[in-house]
Amino acid sequence: MSNRAILIEMVKLGRGREFKITRWRNDPIRSGNMDEPWVPYGVRHQIIEHSDLLSLWINTMCPKISDPFTIHIGTNLIDSTKLPNRPPILQVVNDSKARGIWRETWNALVDSPSDTPICGKSLVWDIDDPDDLEMAFESAEAIAGVLHDLSVKPRVVFSGSKGFHVWVVESEACEDLIVDLIGVSRSELIKANAKKRASWHREVVKEVSRRAIGREIPHLDQAPNHRQGIIRCPYAIHEKTGQVVWPLDSQDLDTLRDGDVDWSNPIALASSIHSWEIPVQSPWAEANGVDKTWIHPESTVVDRGLPVWVP
Repeated sequence: MSNRAILIEMVKLGRGREFKITRWRNDPIRSGNMDEPWVPYGVRHQIIEHSDLLSLWINTMCPKISDPFTIHIGTNLIDSTKLPNRPPILQVVNDSKARGIWRETWNALVDSPSDTPICGKSLVWDIDDPDDLEMAFESAEAIAGVLHDLSVKPRVVFSGSKGFHVWVVESEACEDLIVDLIGVSRSELIKANAKKRASWHREVVKEVSRRAIGREIPHLDQAPNHRQGIIRCPYAIHEKTGQVVWPLDSQDLDTLRDGDVDWSNPIALASSIHSWEIPVQSPWAEANGVDKTWIHPESTVVDRGLPVWVP
């Protein structure tokens, strides 16, 4: 996560989106659970324009290598010119009062009926199946296939843990799906506030899921499609497994479709996708007995983005 190529790619993917960093401390007394001693501390409602700023934020929040952390990005597209007087990130991280004031300001702007900074919203299917990763992948494939048939360009991402994310990134495609699948008019879309738009996104997610597998997906997490939904940032590390949140390209998809894959757990699946290994990148994962993080060489991430799913 300190590699400049990785940071640059995350900033590019998160451009015009909210960022959140969450750090965990091993503190069984505060957690009240010796088996799960990790206590989270998260800071969100930030827009990042440069990898240096992301690096500074990470190093400020996570100065100890013993603290696992991860990065999420928002599904809302944000017009940052409508976020006046943004406080510096270091102030928000270090000053709880400033953080609270900025949170209230952000929420009020998002919910503003006339001057919201939200200028679009992605659709995300967050599919988890802790008992059957292969089934989660098959559900993601079916959803991507339906979207492809609807002339939409889906992206499929391995979450680094127990499932997959299917993205529709382009705002125009998301609006077309809202209009075509649930009958919302263009004029209604223009007038909709963040809460209403989020409810339509959740309806689209459910409808496409029903078309894909004939029913609602039992392990579908709709949180990314909420009013201020967030999802794990591609190329970040999943703190519990130490594996990369990895967008799947055509070669990765062929590997997973081939059948010669170890679906038994996320670490085994990551080793089927990636050709390199490095020491595990999360102390939380290491505490759970994971000793490797499986990766592609960092240089291959340059300009890789979110590859479009291909059938």
